[in-house]
Amino acid sequence: MRVLSIDTSSSVGGVAVFDSDKGLMADMRVNLMPNKNTHSEKLMPAIDYILKESDTTLSAVDAYVAAAGPGSFTGLRVGINTVKGFALVSGKPVISISTFEGLALNFPFTKYPVCILLDARKEDIYGAVYSIGDSGSLDEIVACGVYKIGEICEKLAAEEKVIFTGDASVKYKKTLQQLTDNKALFAGIEHHSISPAALAAYGLKKLKAGAVSDAMTLKPLYLKRPQGVSNPRRQGG
Repeated sequence: MRVLSIDTSSSVGGVAVFDSDKGLMADMRVNLMPNKNTHSEKLMPAIDYILKESDTTLSAVDAYVAAAGPGSFTGLRVGINTVKGFALVSGKPVISISTFEGLALNFPFTKYPVCILLDARKEDIYGAVYSIGDSGSLDEIVACGVYKIGEICEKLAAEEKVIFTGDASVKYKKTLQQLTDNKALFAGIEHHSISPAALAAYGLKKLKAGAVSDAMTLKPLYLKRPQGVSNPRRQGG
């Protein structure tokens, strides 16, 4: 089976083609920041390039994998709508993977919990914590949600060490060190974005397990409504 993965959850997005027999066929990351591009401008050219490099056509793709959020509201809409369009036209399945899961996949062999922290502004963070199994499985030990830094640290008080990743782990690094009694291990910048290849491989595992999403009702995971929208509330996708 062959899957196409798409991540548009942050300014560093990417796409990949992964085959169950041949492994990674092609992988590409796109950083929007240097030229102030948007995912709506860069995603389709990236997909076209990846398909050509992997000698793959859309008709040969067996499933689509999408990073569903949380993250950039505009970017997520671009990625999710693209995946939905491909899936609905082709009748192929789609696998939705949260940004938290996608970032946790950067630490496949760690014995420590991985805490993903994303900046939600106004002193809020999007957070989740995972333990990583020997087979690469992800066990959610703190549910994804909107938190304050102190709330997350309280939930991690019993841990020997904790790996922190995500943009909010950089923003609140000193606070995390203080609140965790220096138990915090901070990931390098290269681990603060999702690997499209890892996303695709994990999506293939979920596909084989039958964990697919309904393309018709698929939507981004918005834990917090965009600024400017009245009556903010938590919402899932």
